[in-house]
Amino acid sequence: MNRREYLRELENALRSARVVDADDVLGEYDQHFTMKLRDGYTEEEICARLISPGEIAAQLGGAGGGGEKSGPVSRILTAIGVFSLDFFLAVSPVPVFFSFLPSVAACAFAIVLYGPVLVLQSIVLIDVSWFSVPYMPLASAILVGTAFLALGLLCAVGTLYCVYLLLALARSYLRWYNNILLLRGTSRVLPPLPVFPLFGERKRRTLRAVALISLAVFVLTLVAGFVSLVVAADGLEFWRVWGWFV
Repeated sequence: MNRREYLRELENALRSARVVDADDVLGEYDQHFTMKLRDGYTEEEICARLISPGEIAAQLGGAGGGGEKSGPVSRILTAIGVFSLDFFLAVSPVPVFFSFLPSVAACAFAIVLYGPVLVLQSIVLIDVSWFSVPYMPLASAILVGTAFLALGLLCAVGTLYCVYLLLALARSYLRWYNNILLLRGTSRVLPPLPVFPLFGERKRRTLRAVALISLAVFVLTLVAGFVSLVVAADGLEFWRVWGWFV
């Protein structure tokens, strides 16, 4: 079964069951297909993961056009469970992890800036000790500066992914919150949203290429820079030659 066949069967089932807001439900499942396709799934795989259109129609209302309403005790217990989960998430390490995103973004910017400043100092011999940039020969400065530039780009890609991940988690949780608490027992139950960010094929290839190239360039130029510093200083303790920590 493909996307068109699934949505057509779902539409027929919803109409037969007289489900309220059938058009909105169809739109949500159509969007679900779009997001999963961007994530790399085929239409057949998506259909296999979804329950049958008949079951969806039965859950959303049945012949009477409305689901069985939850009792007040059930809704109170559900609310207590959801609010308890909210409290657990608030004190969990998850908010702490994402709170470091601004710091990581700032570090990425500083690392990207560090490389060109290092090369500039070696070329024009200006004093930028206030930026904690030690002097080194030009060839070594170019290699190490390139390594820092690649590391900064790698951090920037990681930060960008974490931002998209945070947004995807928030949307997914709000959709679940909407279904389990606000719409529980009604006909308007919406399909879940993915917890991981979905990128278009072009954006995904671009981010992956930037991350892999940056990682490779960082490792190669860092090793080459270290070797060039050892050769230029004629010893392993090259930092003593140029008095970096004096």
